[in-house]
Amino acid sequence: MAAIAISCGLVVLFGFGSIAQAQVQKSGKVTLKAIDHIILVVQRFPEKSFISGGSTSGVYVSEPGGGFGHGMAYQCSGGEEVSDLPKGVFPMRFWGCIARDKEGDAIFTITKCSMSSSTDWCGGNIVGGTGKYAGITGTTRMQWPADTNFRRRCVAAPKDEDCKAYYASGMKVPVGVTYEIEGEEMEINEWEWKIP
Repeated sequence: MAAIAISCGLVVLFGFGSIAQAQVQKSGKVTLKAIDHIILVVQRFPEKSFISGGSTSGVYVSEPGGGFGHGMAYQCSGGEEVSDLPKGVFPMRFWGCIARDKEGDAIFTITKCSMSSSTDWCGGNIVGGTGKYAGITGTTRMQWPADTNFRRRCVAAPKDEDCKAYYASGMKVPVGVTYEIEGEEMEINEWEWKIP
């Protein structure tokens, strides 16, 4: 008798799982905000230029406080070139991200762009998904609207005296220095998607 009750309970639970999966919005638009936690290795090149690569992570929060994408944790890896730090010019920015919901289903995005200032929108694509997001496609736009306060730590430099423990800003870093930065940055995402 107990086995029947447990079996019936499992059937009911699986049934609710199917209903929850069926309620995923199949298409739409959403604005997601997040605080990126950023860890990068940066190399200081001549002519106010920097090359960096690393990772970001965080949790998306939707504008209405729920719905599609809300509460998804994301991890991204990629890199960028900054050619004029005071103006925040990014001739190349590339990030690949995986966002996962609480059930572990994932959405994959790739962002590639050139930006003339740090507040420009950077376009990308939703390139696939798993589980309830299988077959998802769409577009993304990202923006980083606020200044970021990074903590910097020198890793290597041509001269020992050039490798200091802290730099007040990226422009103070001597040419030829490789350093690590870590910090938090506001990010805004706009997604438009379709699931078959």
